[in-house]
Amino acid sequence: MKRPPIFPKIHARFENERAIQNRVRADFELRIFELRRLMIMNLQYARLQLAIVSPPQAPRTKPAADGAPKVANDNYPVWPLIPFPSGWYASN
Repeated sequence: MKRPPIFPKIHARFENERAIQNRVRADFELRIFELRRLMIMNLQYARLQLAIVSPPQAPRTKPAADGAPKVANDNYPVWPLIPFPSGWYASN
């Protein structure tokens, strides 16, 4: 059982202020939510607009050199075949 307030007018005023504060807080939270939603929408729109306006970049390539490039393992001239000494084997 709830006790009646000692000072009913002050209690009523306090309850009224609490209700107002709750409404203000709820309104503030709704505004923050709306602001975040609008910011995200603006960012998405700006990203889409940038993707539409910007042409794709050309791939960066080196200019073609004249002739074929020299390979790193160019074994020219052919090495002579040197036989193993007697008793040596080509294994681990």
